[in-house]
Amino acid sequence: MSAEVTRETFWQIGPVQEAVFWFLSVLAIVVFVYGVYDRIRGGLWYDYDEEPKPSEERLREALEDTAAGDTIEKFVVACPMCMTMYEDGRKTGGYEADIEIVGITELLAEALTEPRAAT
Repeated sequence: MSAEVTRETFWQIGPVQEAVFWFLSVLAIVVFVYGVYDRIRGGLWYDYDEEPKPSEERLREALEDTAAGDTIEKFVVACPMCMTMYEDGRKTGGYEADIEIVGITELLAEALTEPRAAT
């Protein structure tokens, strides 16, 4: 006695549940197709007027809002991620000629390799 699986035994749902199933299936396909259409149309790459990046804002503050603004040569960071972020902010903010981004380890290495003046 082998039991044969048929559509009737697998789909023991009523007509209302089947209509809801098909409605949700079609809705999922429509949402997917709209998402693909929106990406092709440029939905992910709209150019919005954004506020300045935090890195650009910190560099601007260091150069313009401090008493030492014009004498600042280097902006010191402590981690590689910050180095990348502030280098990007320096380029996008137009501060390339104004300030140099350096890691604290670079300053330490520079200080250790410079010859000392005899006292």
